[in-house]
Amino acid sequence: VAVKQFSLVDTSSRQRHMLLKELKTLCQVECKSLVLLHGAFLETETVTMVLELMDCGSVETLVGKSMSGLDEGIVAALSYQIFSGLSFLHDRKILHRDIKPANILLHSSGHTKLCDFGLATLGEQSLSCTVLGTTRFMAPERLRASPYGKSSDIWSVGLVLLE
Repeated sequence: VAVKQFSLVDTSSRQRHMLLKELKTLCQVECKSLVLLHGAFLETETVTMVLELMDCGSVETLVGKSMSGLDEGIVAALSYQIFSGLSFLHDRKILHRDIKPANILLHSSGHTKLCDFGLATLGEQSLSCTVLGTTRFMAPERLRASPYGKSSDIWSVGLVLLE
């Protein structure tokens, strides 16, 4: 297992909200393309999440180690698994809103899983005009602080795959 801990001592209300949102999302979903939450608990001023261990790091790490880019077969396998997880979320009207290489984890079994649901939101379309997340992987409508939907997550996956 992997253990993710957050101190609540010096966290803002926004950071606490994002943490609770991530926990709520992970409790509601179970899919082979999403990191599994085994449990979570609060002890004193620390929230601890017990997650599935993804033992090969992230796509960000994988791309960083590659001198000449990734093999097309690897990219195809990554694409399929990423889009499977995204489709699962979108079918449940959940927008991830922070797809980036660091939020796509790898396992030695060959599985690829989405993680970090702190910015996820429920709804076909987000009416929020706040620019949250990693701008490098954002769709144009998100950068313009316009309403956005599933296509914004898909755009972000496309940018990840271009890495």
